[in-house]
Amino acid sequence: MKAPIRLQGSKKRGEEDPNVPSARMRAMTAKSHHLDNNPELTVFYDGSCPICRTEIAHYQRCVGSEAISYVDVSKGTSGALGWGLDRETAMKRFHVRQADGRLVSGAKAFTLVWLALPRWRFLGRVASYPPVTMVLEGLYRFILPLRSGLSRALRHFLQV
Repeated sequence: MKAPIRLQGSKKRGEEDPNVPSARMRAMTAKSHHLDNNPELTVFYDGSCPICRTEIAHYQRCVGSEAISYVDVSKGTSGALGWGLDRETAMKRFHVRQADGRLVSGAKAFTLVWLALPRWRFLGRVASYPPVTMVLEGLYRFILPLRSGLSRALRHFLQV
């Protein structure tokens, strides 16, 4: 008989989830890395990607963005990433660290950003609904490998 399949991040009762830092580790991360101003969220993005850069620039102009710290991982700021995130991983996927130190990526990370920005909050609430989150994560995973090609096409289109 096969052992039951567990989703990443799922755990048995009483078992610690290895993907979620302990409260002590979250506190150490918040103190040790650039969260001195204690933003609600810290966004880690690939600033070398024109699509990512444009999207982040839009978020930065939105009301409520003052509660969010933005870290351009392409600039080699590995020391500012904190516990559980290295530069290579951060360059591959969109990540957000919550004020308590928890790290979230992909569609869930976008959802947290949208919830923090008043003009995007409705979309954030819709995206928080688990079936919608699953669909958005699937779309995100589909688009990720196409990102560099889309960026090149966008650059070419904007130059013409």
